Amino acid sequence: MTASTPERDPSSLAYEPHRQEYDPYRFLDDVEGLLSHHGLKPAHDEGHRHAQLLAACALLRSFEVEPQLRGAGRLDLDGSADYNRRVHGD
Repeated sequence: MTASTPERDPSSLAYEPHRQEYDPYRFLDDVEGLLSHHGLKPAHDEGHRHAQLLAACALLRSFEVEPQLRGAGRLDLDGSADYNRRVHGD
């Protein structure tokens, strides 16, 4: 192995020593606070919250930071309605 390649823990296939995580809901709150700090008035429309969450997750991943979803964010609580809307247009 080279000096830049981390040693892999053989007992875990998911071992990632340099994994970075951040809560995307907190990230959205941080962005709203930053916008407010700069004199802007971000809208609080719950109808856009899902799109904002997806965008926050994509932005975090672009910085190689894995979104750390809360328990409810990991579950399909809408009965696949979001999936059906995105894939089938239902």
